Amino acid sequence: MSRSEFYAGSEKMSEENDMEKGLDLNKIARKAGEKHGFVWVTAEFVDLKELKLKWKRSSSWAEFSVSDYFKDAPEDVISVIFEHLFARMVGESSAFPENAIDWLTSSEFTKNKQPTYLRRSKNLSMSSQGEEKNLEQAYERLIEIGLVNRNLLLFLSWTKKPSKKLTGYCSVLMYVIGISSALDNSMVPDFVVDYCLYHEICVLQIGFDPNEEMLDKHIHKLLKKHPQWKDAETWLRCHGFLRMHKIL
Repeated sequence: MSRSEFYAGSEKMSEENDMEKGLDLNKIARKAGEKHGFVWVTAEFVDLKELKLKWKRSSSWAEFSVSDYFKDAPEDVISVIFEHLFARMVGESSAFPENAIDWLTSSEFTKNKQPTYLRRSKNLSMSSQGEEKNLEQAYERLIEIGLVNRNLLLFLSWTKKPSKKLTGYCSVLMYVIGISSALDNSMVPDFVVDYCLYHEICVLQIGFDPNEEMLDKHIHKLLKKHPQWKDAETWLRCHGFLRMHKIL
């Protein structure tokens, strides 16, 4: 067998495995939909940068596009997520399933999915070393003053494109932080870079929040632990930076 034939065979096998997994996904989605009166349901895995579930629906049918980060999820996790979504669609009260949260927030999930997430992150330089500033050094300064603990899963990078509308962003599940390269400038004080990085780390500390209730409740209290938070926010406002965070 030639090298090209081997890879063609491998790709075909991968496609067949994905098809089998897709058929399982359809079966799980249909079963959950039937419980809530949906008579026609389809679901497929798609390669998205972020972990998302998208759908179109009417009162009796639904089509789902499910992030391929879920491909190796336990069947019970996928089942309860679909049941949660259908319950919300028909107006029932439904908390995000605990076993799904446990799987999504596990260190194994982050280790396994972070490399794929980074490959799909087109606006990251993939380096903590900028032209003027180093995010690892900023991280070390935060550790030294006792604001944060070291986490070996954390990936730090400057963005490729500078933005003053957004100082940074983070993926809570993938444990990735991107800081705007607009701050990678010798004129920016180190404490400002540190504060922007600390802000994103605070979001990670608050953790996965499917109901989007915890961030506003806790973020300001955490930020005020930074010894120069007032000076940093004043500097950012005076220099035209508009937003502190984006959560993915």
